[in-house]
Amino acid sequence: MPLDRKAQRILFDTYWSPHGWKRVPNSNAPGFAYARSAGYMFDTIELTHDDIVERLLAVRERISLREVADAFVASLSTRRLDLRSALGSLPLPHTFLTTDWQ
Repeated sequence: MPLDRKAQRILFDTYWSPHGWKRVPNSNAPGFAYARSAGYMFDTIELTHDDIVERLLAVRERISLREVADAFVASLSTRRLDLRSALGSLPLPHTFLTTDWQ
């Protein structure tokens, strides 16, 4: 997907100012709609901690160690740090992620 500089600017302007992170993110409706249609912004959703853990566990079940390793290796030549983030999380045991351990 090619970079959409207009959508990227809307995203940055919504959350960032010359003084740092905005306390209250804001964007105008047409700008948000444009950035959303370009895949840079999304409608707000609210999830509980348990919802997030459930989603993470479901994703972990669908991803193989090979896919994570391939993404990590690809990040070395592309410098895409986001491709490295799964490497440390994949082996995390299920019992550590659940909320009912004591």
